[in-house]
Amino acid sequence: MNSKNLILLSYGNKTEYNRTIFCVLSFWAHYTGNTEKIRIIIYTDNKDYFEPFFNKIEVSYVTLTPEILQDMLAGSTYIHRRKVAVIDLTLKQHPGEDLIFVDSDTFFTKNPQPWIAALKPDMSYMHLKEYTFQEGLALFSSFNQSKEPKAFIDFLESQPVKIGGEDRSFNRNDFCWNSGVLGLTSDLSVYIDDVFVMTDDFFKNSSWFISEQLAFSLLLQDKTKVLPSDEYVYHYWGKRQKRLMDGVLEKVINDLPAETKTNIVKLTIRLESKIADDVIKERAVLALFTKNWGYAVKRIFAALLKNPANISLFREWSEMKKSSVPEHN
Repeated sequence: MNSKNLILLSYGNKTEYNRTIFCVLSFWAHYTGNTEKIRIIIYTDNKDYFEPFFNKIEVSYVTLTPEILQDMLAGSTYIHRRKVAVIDLTLKQHPGEDLIFVDSDTFFTKNPQPWIAALKPDMSYMHLKEYTFQEGLALFSSFNQSKEPKAFIDFLESQPVKIGGEDRSFNRNDFCWNSGVLGLTSDLSVYIDDVFVMTDDFFKNSSWFISEQLAFSLLLQDKTKVLPSDEYVYHYWGKRQKRLMDGVLEKVINDLPAETKTNIVKLTIRLESKIADDVIKERAVLALFTKNWGYAVKRIFAALLKNPANISLFREWSEMKKSSVPEHN
């Protein structure tokens, strides 16, 4: 097995740093494979913040100066372009080595050793399959946010995109995968320039904040068999789930370096359950708000079955109706 690089991008503020710390520690706690075959790389503007937390783990850092962070945007305002940039940089600096990119708002919930070892050419990992682009349009429309997905679909169907020098045509029935996790074999490095172009074109013509995710979704579905990663990695991308998680981390972060692997594993299990419970509750509230009664009944039943205390979702619904604006992730 060739070496694998586990990479994270973390810059800007303490909240981002704390999420990254917990993600790395969760990996360390769950992983049972040969650590000499795994290089952990954090791209960051604040190496000094991280070092005290990783006294038991070997971590490499790539410093991101304000100039480098700006250069990664290549003149755009799309901050998630930096994800593509650090993936590109890793593949170039470590040729022949595969990589796993994880967003900072993730943590490992299961030993990833067999999952990492299984990554091979002609396959890739993303977090999970979310929806067709048409389904995404319907979803965002329910929150009065249809402008960006509609503009993306219109652009996508108006012309082919270049992948590997060849024209590829896609449409509204193709799928979007969540890019909170990306597992890429080294041979895919030849297509990263195409990801940059697609990302830039999609954002320029739609302003959709998930433009890099759209680009990776199309590339990887075209060139590989994409497999989900949610069995091993939990991604708490929702706004309210992030608040929940950040509140917990603020309380426990300074104690984590002294914790055993066993205790960190137990913490990941508790947090996964707690956040999943909140997601179920949130979906029930949103279904009530949008008057999707059939789906609401199913979500309410699921929420109450998981935790009877979720009866508070009706209070949330009442408060949401007063504001007339749902909190959508």
